[in-house]
Amino acid sequence: MILFPFLLTLLAQAETISGVTLPDEIHLASTPLILNGMGVREKYWLDIYVAGLYIPSYSDDPHQIIYENVPKRIHSTFIYPKVTREQLEESLLENLDRNPEIDDTTREQMVLCMNWMEDLLAGDEILFDYDPEQGTTVYVKGEEKGVIPGEEFMQVICWIYVGDGASYLPLKNALLGKDRELIR
Repeated sequence: MILFPFLLTLLAQAETISGVTLPDEIHLASTPLILNGMGVREKYWLDIYVAGLYIPSYSDDPHQIIYENVPKRIHSTFIYPKVTREQLEESLLENLDRNPEIDDTTREQMVLCMNWMEDLLAGDEILFDYDPEQGTTVYVKGEEKGVIPGEEFMQVICWIYVGDGASYLPLKNALLGKDRELIR
């Protein structure tokens, strides 16, 4: 009897899209972060991955999300059967071309991050965890690949997802919480 209400509480504290469930709240750098939004990245009419954006408080302001120097996470769970490292690299290069204002140091950091990528299968995850004191820790398939110091790298990652040069507008709107009612 006690277990049933507990399970209902857990179910109420998660969001599911395309079979991927993310919790409504996580902790990063001793800071509680909420799931601001969650959506599917499509390419050529195929669902590739589900992404979630975690920040300290709800916001639909891309500028605030990108530039506020607070802990944040971008969580991607792949749902397509296989995405190769080469496809990830192609996507990264497209994003760099679309955003020529990225400085050379940050471009080098993006290339370093690309070297950490692997072929991904459905269910595999990539996490970008930003801690203002440490930088951005990159996890691929549950393994910490490295930390990129400074805030610029995570700003570029956030820009790719929610900035003016976002790679996919429906995902941008979902991450900004524009596709669901937010309780503030």
